[in-house]
Amino acid sequence: MVNRTAFQYTTASSYIGSAKSAALLPEVGQLLSQHTSYPAPQMNTEQALQRLRAVVRRQHKALSTESSYVFWLRRYMTAVHRYPEALTSEQKVERFLTDLARLRDISASSQNQAFNAILFSYKDVLGHPLQGVDALRVTRPAHLRHAPSIGETQALLHAIRNVGGYPTNLIARLLYGCGLRVSEPLNLRIKDVDIQQARLCIRGAKGGKDRMVALPATLVPEIIQQVHVARAMWERDQQYKIPLMLPQGLAR
Repeated sequence: MVNRTAFQYTTASSYIGSAKSAALLPEVGQLLSQHTSYPAPQMNTEQALQRLRAVVRRQHKALSTESSYVFWLRRYMTAVHRYPEALTSEQKVERFLTDLARLRDISASSQNQAFNAILFSYKDVLGHPLQGVDALRVTRPAHLRHAPSIGETQALLHAIRNVGGYPTNLIARLLYGCGLRVSEPLNLRIKDVDIQQARLCIRGAKGGKDRMVALPATLVPEIIQQVHVARAMWERDQQYKIPLMLPQGLAR
């Protein structure tokens, strides 16, 4: 016969072990106090954040998403300890989001970012989806958008100068001509450039997916020149045996 009380404690303990802290899941703490005489185990903030990072990385989300979720969960866990224990999880989230809008005067996008981080923590990390969160939401003001004319765009691109020998002007024109995000031209490698097909392979783009983009014909000569510069730098590094840091698994 399996001792029912011991079984309930083991089940609840393992559930909390995968959670952020007892403050985030008061329902589990109540289960322990009702059915056992053992104190509810808790995780400190750093252990909780490590658990969050593990789930984010297992789902192959972007590093920027991980940083954002960790930032907002840390703020939430700091704030939640000041709330009455009688509040439900939904009520705690509502109060936190309302305080952000009312006291912190944050933007709508920042509040949505915080909301998504907390929802992810409850649903994907704790396995405890929230129901019916009704907080004061920040509204996004409507602004009349202005797109620069062709002449203004050309004047802007011509005004950008290279800095310290770095092809800043070429990067700006790649951003405009290929529709790239800011970090994407900085991460281009020689193998990502297909001169014959006049296209670039953008690796690890949004959602961790690769995509192909057309390369404007006006940029081809400068791209070829930059390829030669990059290859010369690689040959020099090889000659002087300059070490190269490899990311994550490649380093092993």
